[in-house]
Amino acid sequence: MPGTDGGGRPLLRDVEHAPYGLVVELDGRMFHDSARQRARDLERDLDAALTGRQTVRLGWSQVFDTACRTAGTIGRLLVLRGWRDEVRPCGPGCAVRRTA
Repeated sequence: MPGTDGGGRPLLRDVEHAPYGLVVELDGRMFHDSARQRARDLERDLDAALTGRQTVRLGWSQVFDTACRTAGTIGRLLVLRGWRDEVRPCGPGCAVRRTA
């Protein structure tokens, strides 16, 4: 949900599946390694929860080392929230098949 962070700065989300109330945040070192930055992220997660949204935070390894497994898991979370589609495997040995 677009808006501000309380200090008047724009609030940006990495991915928000608005119809399903799921927010996906990608946490890398650049903007997520100080205690202040982490606290700000956790406050945003609490604010999202107050509006019925669930925030999932992903790290580097989940995005780059186990991308297909991660996509399958995010797909399962979306299904639990009413999504009626499916994540499609990228090939025969894709980990999406194992998480579906």
